[in-house]
Amino acid sequence: MQAVGAVVMAVYMVSNPRPLVNGVLALFPIERRGRVEEILTLIRERVSGWIIGQIAAMVLMFILTWVGLAALDVEYAFTFAVLTGSLQIVPFFGPILSSVPPTLAAFADSPTKALVVVVVYVAIHQIEAHVISPMVMARSVQLHPVMVILAVLTMGDLLGFAGVVLAVPTAAVLTVLLDELYVKPLGTAPSPRAAQLPEREDEREGEHEESATTPRS
Repeated sequence: MQAVGAVVMAVYMVSNPRPLVNGVLALFPIERRGRVEEILTLIRERVSGWIIGQIAAMVLMFILTWVGLAALDVEYAFTFAVLTGSLQIVPFFGPILSSVPPTLAAFADSPTKALVVVVVYVAIHQIEAHVISPMVMARSVQLHPVMVILAVLTMGDLLGFAGVVLAVPTAAVLTVLLDELYVKPLGTAPSPRAAQLPEREDEREGEHEESATTPRS
């Protein structure tokens, strides 16, 4: 229930962010509210991308699983497809957990069918790992897979299943804050080495001009 409530809250925040944005802006001086609103807009875009990407991934996984299990005549293929699509919201570990029930159901018919179900799930998970997940993580929330794994493990340890579900959007929000408040300000300030380069170039130009004007004996 905590995970469902957290997802519903995230959807509400994205669909109607103005009251929340106004409340946050009221905490800052007027001259800084423009910059704060820019950052909040970036955060909303990342979270919105995660929600849209998750919905698309869940639908695609549902369709692929339903078609594969129905082709193998596995009982409760539709139910297992719904389970697979729903667990897609849990990064990396959800697809693995979703393959257990249909494999056991197929094993009740024959070990061969169970083996084929495992092969089908492996193929679906390859599509998920190389097509669906990059589409969600790279394009929607712009997170490296290693960052996703670390976020899932950390949030899962802190908040349980709800933390696992919210790991990706939380990591996306933290990435935006880190990039906008720390990385970009560092990029605007020249490094000490870069500051010395123009002086050295001026010195070299001065030496070159002196050598050019000095008469040869």
